[in-house]
Amino acid sequence: FSYTQGFAGGLFHLVELAIRNGELAPDTEVYDLVMDLMTLVRGVIYNWCQQQGSFDVVQRSTRMTKTYLSSYICT
Repeated sequence: FSYTQGFAGGLFHLVELAIRNGELAPDTEVYDLVMDLMTLVRGVIYNWCQQQGSFDVVQRSTRMTKTYLSSYICT
């Protein structure tokens, strides 16, 4: 698995940018955060498949990602 390409690579870049811009805590471990986000979204997709698409996967992924990221956001 490469975190420098594809979806993970894009997330990696966005997290680094958010840290540089002061939007995320400066001590954020980029690799760990990206892997956590990938796991979270994959879990939502897996659950969506198990429930045969019975909920809005984008809405659920967005809500859960925002909740998770709130602990990293600089105020």
